[in-house]
Amino acid sequence: MNHLSLAQYSLHSMSHRQLRSWLTVLGIVIGIGAIVVLIALGQGIDKEIRDQLAVLGSKYIMVLPGQLSLSGGTGGGLGTPVLKGALYNRDVTALKRIPGIDAVTGMLSQQFAPVKYRDESVNLEVSAGDPEALNKYITTGYTSGKAMKNGDTESVVIGYNVANTLFERKIELGQTINVLGQNFRVKGILNKVGAAGTDIDNGVFIDLQAMRQILGSAYDKNRVTVILIIIKDGADINKVSADVEKTLVNMHHVKSTDKDFTVMSALTIAESVGQITAMLSLFLGGIAAISLLVGGIGIANAMFTSVLERTREIGVLKSIGASNETILEIFLIEAALIGALGGALGIAFGVTLGALAAYFGVPIVVTLELVAFALCFSIVVGVISGVFPARQAAALQPVEALRYE
Repeated sequence: MNHLSLAQYSLHSMSHRQLRSWLTVLGIVIGIGAIVVLIALGQGIDKEIRDQLAVLGSKYIMVLPGQLSLSGGTGGGLGTPVLKGALYNRDVTALKRIPGIDAVTGMLSQQFAPVKYRDESVNLEVSAGDPEALNKYITTGYTSGKAMKNGDTESVVIGYNVANTLFERKIELGQTINVLGQNFRVKGILNKVGAAGTDIDNGVFIDLQAMRQILGSAYDKNRVTVILIIIKDGADINKVSADVEKTLVNMHHVKSTDKDFTVMSALTIAESVGQITAMLSLFLGGIAAISLLVGGIGIANAMFTSVLERTREIGVLKSIGASNETILEIFLIEAALIGALGGALGIAFGVTLGALAAYFGVPIVVTLELVAFALCFSIVVGVISGVFPARQAAALQPVEALRYE
């Protein structure tokens, strides 16, 4: 018998045990469906974050005081890191001389700063820097209004949420808000960024000199909270980052292994996000694989039962010349068919659930690579689950098999 004939024979055998076959297939359907949905969820989260990071651009570097990591709790926003170390105006001046840098500004920020509009007050993060550099960093565009100019100490640019959702009444262009006790006229309202740009959507941005006037003697006029660096088009961001680090090591008189600052670029943020989402996808896939393992055990159990029920049939096949390899192949094909059918239905089930989740706003990305992986994985699980029952069937002696009741 050729391979096609053996496949037809296996299908014929499965059709005589439809209930058991479908129950066995169901175990694979659930496992593969779970894998497709959970891995697609991980991929969707990764794409969502990367798309939103792309809105912020990739031409900037942040220098923060202290040694930080993305998982350390301070993140890559404009907030004040609660760590030892300090940055100064002289650091900003030194960095301006590095080739490949378009603009540099020291920044001051106040978290939980009172922002008042009419009779309401909300605590927000207020960030201040040189408008020239801020305008090159915030590339989201404006819902209304325009960017500030250098020396524009009486104007403010606000994020989308500040204007539209954080106060009971919407803030319109040209209206006055009170920031840290001083009145500012709203000059621009930014477009919405989304989850990756919460700092911008909820942000309030003013001129650096205006912030220094508000803080007065309460904050060292030579210090800055963060240094924002904008890279020129075509410049190698990795080289510029290395030059920034080398310059600050010299300025702070520290060793490269004992820095009191952190250089963080858009690329390092994207790489870290990729690592986190990859681990998330692996974790979610591992959870789903448990249900697939249960499905594989179900296949093995069904195949062992099938071998027992078909012992006489195996004896007849061997008595008319079927080899051990032929018997082995019959049962392996049957196990592979169960895996393939379960995989195909599981993929359809997973894609349907994914489409339903996407309809409700859950980020889901189903790729052809994921579909191919899921189908191949289900077939492999089926074959592996059927190996031992198939070997047991092939090892039966014809005479003993014919005597089996």
